[in-house]
Amino acid sequence: MKQLHFVLVFMLLLVAGIPAAYAQKRTVSGKISDPKGTRMAFVNVIVKGTSVGTTSNTDGVFSIDVPEGSNTLVLSSIG
Repeated sequence: MKQLHFVLVFMLLLVAGIPAAYAQKRTVSGKISDPKGTRMAFVNVIVKGTSVGTTSNTDGVFSIDVPEGSNTLVLSSIG
C-alpha cells in the first residue's frame, strides 16, 4: 500500500510539472537609442499586458525575460 501511495504521488507531481515545461520564457536584449543614434539610459521596458519589466542601463542596454505568447515590448521614458 505504501508503494502504491508513493507511485500515485510521483505521478501527480509529474503531471503537475508538464504545464510548467511548456510555459517557457524567451530572453530579449538590445540597445535603445534615439533617432540620432545616442544611447538612451534608464528607459523602462515592459512586456505589454503583463507586469514583467526592466530598465535600460547607462549605455541603453537591456535584457528581459518575455513570457511565451507575448510579442510586444512597451518602452517609456521621462525627459
